[in-house]
Amino acid sequence: MPCKAGCSACSSATTCTACKSGFLLSSPDCVACTPPCATCFGTATTCTSCVSPNLLVGSTCIVCNDPCSQCSSGTPSVCTQCKAPFNTIPLANGTCYRCAQDSCSSCYLTNTSVCLTCKEQYTLQNGVCVNCPANCTGCVLTATGLTCIACNFGYELSTTGVCNKCSNNCIGC
Repeated sequence: MPCKAGCSACSSATTCTACKSGFLLSSPDCVACTPPCATCFGTATTCTSCVSPNLLVGSTCIVCNDPCSQCSSGTPSVCTQCKAPFNTIPLANGTCYRCAQDSCSSCYLTNTSVCLTCKEQYTLQNGVCVNCPANCTGCVLTATGLTCIACNFGYELSTTGVCNKCSNNCIGC
């Protein structure tokens, strides 16, 4: 038998016994969770998960202020993690600070020109993020220079650490 909208199970065409995700059972109906709740429990406004980019804090969905990628409960302007090109970890007061190199993922607070970690396609060399060779997604510094350890799609890693284009007849290599 067909159930009402939002019902995943019903005892009759008009009585829901279980609800689809994003709905709450309020006999005999399934009521949609109030946005930005993705799922809810007890009431339509008591969130158990949130629609992106909202974050669940307790049972409430909040949007963190830029440049936060995560923020403290109830304070969207106090970051617990920062978006690029800011240092991943904020200051103790929740403020994000920017690394001098856009290729840095993290850097020293006392010297923001010295990188600690780098974004993908870069490798760390003496505190500086150096761009990997063409078609590399990751590389390392060896005695002979920068050597690829992973390649872009459509390229294969040679034994010498170079990314070579796959032959024309290959879908992947």
